[in-house]
Amino acid sequence: VHLAYFIYVFLKKDSELHSRSCLFLHNVNVTTFLISLVYSAYIPFSAPSFEDHFLNKILCRLTEIFWMWLKYARVLSLLLLAFYRYTACNKVRLYKFINSRLINIFVLIFFIWIVSILVPTIFKFALNTTYSIYFCIDGFSAGRLNNSIAYYVINTLLSSVIPTMVIFVMYRKVYDKLREQSLKFG
Repeated sequence: VHLAYFIYVFLKKDSELHSRSCLFLHNVNVTTFLISLVYSAYIPFSAPSFEDHFLNKILCRLTEIFWMWLKYARVLSLLLLAFYRYTACNKVRLYKFINSRLINIFVLIFFIWIVSILVPTIFKFALNTTYSIYFCIDGFSAGRLNNSIAYYVINTLLSSVIPTMVIFVMYRKVYDKLREQSLKFG
């Protein structure tokens, strides 16, 4: 699906998908595509199964890092898209400023990627976690169950629960504003 999307965007030069307003949507799709790539590498096996154990460790470490970064990047990309749509309806001056220069859009996208890299990395090292033997998922802490639980709770709140609630509130405000406009102008 993601490849079809990218091929369509690439081939349809005159498409609306080439507008600035779609860059946030493209960022969401790139992030989701990267998550799919990492996940698909583990469909046949639950962990790397090369004969070289050092290579298996390297691959698991890289996968752990990508899991934690992409988990945040996905939800923050969705949050950024919701914010962009919210500003289009409720903060028009800010929306116009964001769209005034391409660099403004790229700075916002760059910012969420930096946050997506820094936040889970800080928690990983602060809680001294490593990867699980299954799918090389982040947050495992051998012998320190409290660290694993803390890592899971903190990251679930920051990479899922809180952003999802904020997204819901923003889209609710978008809906309310559009409904208000619809009733006002018939």
